[in-house]
Amino acid sequence: MLTIWGRKNSINVQKVLWCCGELSLKYDRIDAGMEHGVNNTPEYRALNPNGLVPTINYDGFVLWEAPDNVSMAAVALAIGAGGAVSSFDTTVLISVEETINALRKAGQIRYRPPGA
Repeated sequence: MLTIWGRKNSINVQKVLWCCGELSLKYDRIDAGMEHGVNNTPEYRALNPNGLVPTINYDGFVLWEAPDNVSMAAVALAIGAGGAVSSFDTTVLISVEETINALRKAGQIRYRPPGA
């Protein structure tokens, strides 16, 4: 079963709902975030430690705060393809903390166009 946590007026949640709609995927949506709360509960933080929306749970595969539209579409396609996500194995290449540190460092680098 596909469950989506997030409020309808969140642009990031709307991306997920759009993908699901395009693929005619059935899902349950739970209001979470801002006026709905929920995202600060221990149960929600166990799924998404950042406490933001959206959070997606597909038969135990949890995805939260996908970085871009392509990731959301890929997950929706995998789910729509008949359960491809259920056999999905990953190897962690970089931790969340390492990613955040790398992004901070990247933000400190001044861009210089080629040939400048």
